[in-house]
Amino acid sequence: MNVFASLAVFGGRDYIENCKQLVQYILDHGHCVLNKHIVEDDLHELDEGSTPHQIHDQCKQWISEADIIIAEISTPSHGVGIELEYATQLGKPIFSFYLEKEKKNVSKMIMGYKDIKKFSYTSPDDFKKILPEILG
Repeated sequence: MNVFASLAVFGGRDYIENCKQLVQYILDHGHCVLNKHIVEDDLHELDEGSTPHQIHDQCKQWISEADIIIAEISTPSHGVGIELEYATQLGKPIFSFYLEKEKKNVSKMIMGYKDIKKFSYTSPDDFKKILPEILG
């Protein structure tokens, strides 16, 4: 299965270690994360040669190719919001995760969107309980 990981980049990488574990779990179970580089520590250097327009177009292409979208929404992010809106326009299944302790910071627009499935977690270990159901 092709997965697009929608994660905060410039909005903050406070929970990047959780995101790394989320992406690694998906990869370890034989799925493809189209934008797996998003969890790399040197992400900004990896994207350095690309213009914002190129990054925008590439993300839209990956979202189009994805079977599902998995988002970490604990950190407010304009980019994540735009990616999720684009994915909903394409009718992509969207599964989002947020740290229970950050629930008050999660976008009310995302929380209120009935077509985005939302899961709270307290530690990355919770991914092992939730992801098998999503990934099949």
